[in-house]
Amino acid sequence: MVFIKGYTQTKEAQSKAKQARFKKAGVGVCPICNKTFPKYSKKQITCGSKLCIKEYKNFKWEQLKKDNPIKAKAFTLFSGVSAGKNKSKIGYQILKDAIDEPCVYCGTIITIDNASLDHKIPRVWSKVYNRKTKKRTYTSKEMYRLDNFDNLHIVCRECNQYKSDMTDGEFIRLLKFLDSNLDIKIKLFHRLKLNRAFFARRN
Repeated sequence: MVFIKGYTQTKEAQSKAKQARFKKAGVGVCPICNKTFPKYSKKQITCGSKLCIKEYKNFKWEQLKKDNPIKAKAFTLFSGVSAGKNKSKIGYQILKDAIDEPCVYCGTIITIDNASLDHKIPRVWSKVYNRKTKKRTYTSKEMYRLDNFDNLHIVCRECNQYKSDMTDGEFIRLLKFLDSNLDIKIKLFHRLKLNRAFFARRN
């Protein structure tokens, strides 16, 4: 007897069920290796080998970047966000609305190349997943609050790097101070760019 997905079946019954699915789904041609194969389901596209599946995913990704670069960028930006089932659609809309608009911090026009996802109340990566303990530090409620769409916005990449783990209010206060001291701002940001550094709070 073999235990499969909660059901107890014999190998013979399992084989018959598989053959029935192949018969119902028909035959397909793998777009990667061009081999003819029996389809396990009507939605199956490749022959099922790991290499063909990987190649097909890469092909689809490159195709998406050509056909809809904003959607591809949104998928990349929001992939690490725990924002529920509709995050792809909402993330796409957030990015689409931000493109060609000025960055809320510096006024730089947002493009696909410089767009970056920022948490207004910062989400520290080391707290999301601790490599030493191999556990999350944030609770589910904290993650939900931090990854809520009300706490997310699109800014330019440089401002996101400079902001680091400061809150939205703290970074705006810092920018206001620097705007009133332009000589310090120019020197400070120039040095930060050269050293690829960023601001960070110290508790």
